[in-house]
Amino acid sequence: MPLPPALAARLAKRGLLKPTTEVNDVPVPQVNEEIIAEDYDNKPEEQNNEKFWEGIEGVNVDPIKGHKGCPNKSNIYHECSKYCVKRWKQGHVPDEEYLEIKRKVLELWPLPPGWEEVYDEGYGQHYFWNIHNNLVTWFPPAHSRAVPTESAAHLREERLMKEGDESDDSSEASDQEVPQQNHKEKRRDRKEKDKDMVHHRDKKRPRVKDNDLDPMDPAAYSDVPRGNWTSGLDTHAKTGVDTTASGSLYQMRPYPTPGAILAANAKQHSPPLSP
Repeated sequence: MPLPPALAARLAKRGLLKPTTEVNDVPVPQVNEEIIAEDYDNKPEEQNNEKFWEGIEGVNVDPIKGHKGCPNKSNIYHECSKYCVKRWKQGHVPDEEYLEIKRKVLELWPLPPGWEEVYDEGYGQHYFWNIHNNLVTWFPPAHSRAVPTESAAHLREERLMKEGDESDDSSEASDQEVPQQNHKEKRRDRKEKDKDMVHHRDKKRPRVKDNDLDPMDPAAYSDVPRGNWTSGLDTHAKTGVDTTASGSLYQMRPYPTPGAILAANAKQHSPPLSP
């Protein structure tokens, strides 16, 4: 299969393809490559985001009840925003089959006084609400599987009020931290002053010198003259040392020389001389 003329010309120019008569005979058209720079100013994602938020600029969402079409408003930790308004719009519309099932259920378990049915656009189902104590349930109150509980809006309101009280307490605690910090700073300054006084007192105290008298020395508490390390020793004790020795006997050993000991041992072990 022959290559396109433009590709064959490029390969031949780079030396990757040998020129043939067919390539030479065919006129090589001039290919003008056009470089198109990508426009980063208007990205499709930004345009889609701008279109997504159109029409909900002035919409306000109730932080307690949430958006009626959002299925997540039953979660007390979920706070509906404008995204919920745009994402879920008006919620679900009940169909005829569901309405017929609901009618049969209410015929079997009619609502007692004080209970009303309310349609939830987020789930596309009805729930039952007690107007006196704000309890809600997905089943009729007379049903065996009915579990009346507090509404998510009421629980969310209590959570927000509790968080508001905690934030107020934290702000008051932060206000009280200032005098506590001042008290800590004063106590730290007092400790530093005490250290300076001790250091200054140590400077005034006379240092112990090497020639100071030991309080345990008898000369410190009696008339005994001050002595030294050799005081009280008998300098004329008989130690057996030859104090007149000199020269090679400078060590003044109190025992005989090794040669004299060997000679004495030899005399003891030698046999007696015959007469």
